Amino acid sequence: MGWLTANKDAAGADADGLAFSDSGLDACSDFLQQFATHYQDELGRLPSVAEIAFHLETALNGQLSESLDDEIKSVAAITIKTKKRPAKPKAVVGDFVAIPLVRDKFAVGQVVEVLKRDDVVIELLDLLTNGMPNLAAASEASPLSQFRIEQTGVHWQHWKIIGNRDVPSNYAVKKVAYSLPCFVAELEFVDALRSQGKLPSDFKLYADLNASHPSLQESEFAAMTEIMSFLQKKQLLSNEGLAEFADGKLPGDFSLHSGLLTKSGIEFYDKVFKKDLQSGYFSKDTTARIEAFWDENQ
Repeated sequence: MGWLTANKDAAGADADGLAFSDSGLDACSDFLQQFATHYQDELGRLPSVAEIAFHLETALNGQLSESLDDEIKSVAAITIKTKKRPAKPKAVVGDFVAIPLVRDKFAVGQVVEVLKRDDVVIELLDLLTNGMPNLAAASEASPLSQFRIEQTGVHWQHWKIIGNRDVPSNYAVKKVAYSLPCFVAELEFVDALRSQGKLPSDFKLYADLNASHPSLQESEFAAMTEIMSFLQKKQLLSNEGLAEFADGKLPGDFSLHSGLLTKSGIEFYDKVFKKDLQSGYFSKDTTARIEAFWDENQ
């Protein structure tokens, strides 16, 4: 991917043609992850902003000529401006949003309009990444479709804002009368990406447990654990599904999709999903209800 230029720095101040790229952002992301891992493994915590700045200052002064194009004798200080995290994150026009579909696979959309009651119009892009996407990759992606969506995915910090690029004031925005909840929007994204060949033609998403209100997640994880136990007992889990549920517990970022099921598992769960999506039928008395449903459909 080529190099892009930005007219504002990371803090939003005017800048003169800063060059950045997908590979450059990936390298910085890798550095921060490795740096944080050292602190976590050796000190049992994550680094502070001041500690990151100190290490950068020290490292740059040790290799100025090899690292910087600027004609300077030394780096006196690196200043990192911070601000408090808002209690409820909100997307604004121009924000790129990373949307997790299955583990380490993210769709990306850009907010092209903010409506009343915090609803937004998101333009889904033709981008599906392995790992968290970055601003450079999102900026070069092409639009697919527009959707009116509730901001709950952003509020719950399940969908992550990864950067912002200006949207023209006269940009054409689709008018839609109703807004999609977080998980329903993810289903629509899957359909759109599948139709463009970004996902396998037979891929199906059945559940994303973090795409629901945080107050409901504990009970939903409990119900899904019972469902996975049932699917395991009936030999309906694929090798990938068995590995996912190897210790009888669900990972914190669990989503149920067709890759975790055998062919027979997909045929059965299609029926479960259709019944449960509208009514939440299997959220209570889960084991008894799915056992009875199994018997009814044999």
